[in-house]
Amino acid sequence: MSNNINNMQQVCQRLLIDALQPLVDELFDRLDDELFKRAESAANDNHQRLFVDANRELKQKRAAIGSRFLNGLSEELDYFFTQPPGAELRQYAKAIRGERKNESLSLLQNAELEENLAVAAVVSKAENQLHDKLEMLTGLLASMARQDSLTEAEHPYSPEALTTLFRRALSVWNGDMLARKVVYGLFGEVVILQLEEFYQQLNDRLIAAGIEPLTRRTRIDRPERKARNKSAETTDDAGPRGSSIAGDRSIPDTSFEQTNIFNLVSMIRRVLDAERDALGLPEARSGYDRSWPVMGPADLMDAIQQVARRVENVSPFNLQAAQEANESFKQNFLQYLGQLAQSKHKQINAVDQHVIDVLILLFDFVLEDPLMPAPMKVLLSRLQIPMLRIALQDKKFLTDKEHPARQLLNNLSWSAIRWADNGNYSAASTYGLIEQAIDRIIREPEPDANLYAEVSHEFVEEIKHQESSATLSEERLRQVARGQEQLAEARARVDEVLAELMNEQIPVAVYRLLDEPWRDVLTLIYLREGIDSESWGKAIDLAKRLLDSVVPREKEWQRQKLMRDIPVLIADLREGFASISYDTAKSSHLLQQLQLCHIVVLRGQHPAEKFHPSELTETSSLMPDTELLPDQYDDMAQAVEEGQWLAWRLDGNEFRAKLSWRSEIADLMLFVDTMGRKVLEMTNEDLAELFRANEARVLYDIDVPMVERGLSVIYKALRSIVPDGSVTMRA
Repeated sequence: MSNNINNMQQVCQRLLIDALQPLVDELFDRLDDELFKRAESAANDNHQRLFVDANRELKQKRAAIGSRFLNGLSEELDYFFTQPPGAELRQYAKAIRGERKNESLSLLQNAELEENLAVAAVVSKAENQLHDKLEMLTGLLASMARQDSLTEAEHPYSPEALTTLFRRALSVWNGDMLARKVVYGLFGEVVILQLEEFYQQLNDRLIAAGIEPLTRRTRIDRPERKARNKSAETTDDAGPRGSSIAGDRSIPDTSFEQTNIFNLVSMIRRVLDAERDALGLPEARSGYDRSWPVMGPADLMDAIQQVARRVENVSPFNLQAAQEANESFKQNFLQYLGQLAQSKHKQINAVDQHVIDVLILLFDFVLEDPLMPAPMKVLLSRLQIPMLRIALQDKKFLTDKEHPARQLLNNLSWSAIRWADNGNYSAASTYGLIEQAIDRIIREPEPDANLYAEVSHEFVEEIKHQESSATLSEERLRQVARGQEQLAEARARVDEVLAELMNEQIPVAVYRLLDEPWRDVLTLIYLREGIDSESWGKAIDLAKRLLDSVVPREKEWQRQKLMRDIPVLIADLREGFASISYDTAKSSHLLQQLQLCHIVVLRGQHPAEKFHPSELTETSSLMPDTELLPDQYDDMAQAVEEGQWLAWRLDGNEFRAKLSWRSEIADLMLFVDTMGRKVLEMTNEDLAELFRANEARVLYDIDVPMVERGLSVIYKALRSIVPDGSVTMRA
């Protein structure tokens, strides 16, 4: 078998290289045509030259880029089966992505960010389109490489790895970002997306060779756990202490206290039948002979098994059907328990009855949870029977917040609450991961604490894996937002400066020069060097010289001096235009108009076409002042902090997202989902309006574990029915 795998490794490498060679050739042929078309349809001379130069340089470097790409891939293919997966690729990706912390935004970083986003777009599109075939191939490669777990990003056959390698090969070309985007777009279309048939053939070839795919995350070995006191537990235990999503986020300790569990059970004991009905509990069965023996665990498990056979899964998108099924289960289960007790002349232990009641109320809460999206309520409700089974076997489920089953339920709900239905129900999605975890528990005939710990651990690892990518994606979005904010700040500052300079009537030609190209010159200097720089001072001084150059001179010597100064002024203006690559034809036209103004001024006259810039906004004074004073909803929107989660409805759709970034300058907020993708940008006013319409809410308790929230709600409900509910620990 070992020789067979080694042979297949070589076959896979050869097949991939053979598949890519003609695609790379086709890519460069298509690039030749595409860049030529872009040059022909360019909006200005600068862009035209950009695409012409890019086409010429890529033709010259075609062989070098293609060779670097395929040779680099060959090295990675050899490296993959002998070294830890993904190590070299991750190291290179980190280096080229320019992940520099604590550095201010620069034009270079903006270019890197644009390139990162272009690469990410290629990878995202490919992974969505090729998901099923990639997942199968990843499992097969994991088996061949003898890896316990493997992700697409960790093997060189994946779109992410291939695009990263192509980016490395492309580093020999210093093309402009506008042209690079064209190259990456065609690389995704001509090369990556054309590998679909290759992936299928490779999967078929490997399976025919007898290689069995591993699951995306292989099951961890179940530890040999022995019963022991809580005081003997250590952090080395591969159990729930290290497998909690919530625990990794320093959530405030608002968990349901152990003493309240005793109070809760005590109050359930005192609730009358009429009050049980109000709580949603079935009528308690009575008529047991106190002399009868108590039902053992086997009897209770048999009862659960018998009733479970009658339970049918309902669609996750039918909450009402799930609630009706839940009511039916409660009635049938307690009715069957009563019949079983009478037939076997056994009584139900009081503690077991109270555990059953608490679990029933807890899953009633799951189906009514105001934080949970409806499909997730239905999915999680499928765990009621296995959770009831484990809680009856191990009463610590209610008292120990680190119980494996309790942690699994909390971990699944942590992701479920943050889920928004975007139509992705694949196995790798949040929905798919939760569904798979639940199905594993349900399929097991006798799930024990070890299985719950295992499933919880694997689920948490998957979520953490996704979050690592989400964090990078979210940071990219914040960088873009901060860059846009800095640009807005620069433009606002330039507006102020130009408004101060152009406070008198000026010739139209001068206004156009300052308002169009020179505005961009000032903006670029502001972003690059700031207002304290020498360049900024020179640019402001030139604007003043320009304005002064169109003021008529009375004396001949003044006109002679102006005549000597004008060529220097024009040269300085041209230098500024060149710094922003301003369109040559437009700059020539503007300077010709300025020249006409200078001719008139040198004659001692005023230019004919003059106006005051304020005339452009005269009509604004006719608009009524409709500004409203802030109200409570504006305050609510303003109080939302970065990191808080919101749910809102817009155009009939529900969104759930985290406030990732709030501008300190502009009235703008950026919201992202669990994958770090942008959901929406909103202003404070937009959010306040949603609050006014009762279409938005802050998910304040989203970080409180669901079991603790549920038990707390149950406790409060019981206190309203049994006001004097406090008891001692002996109860």
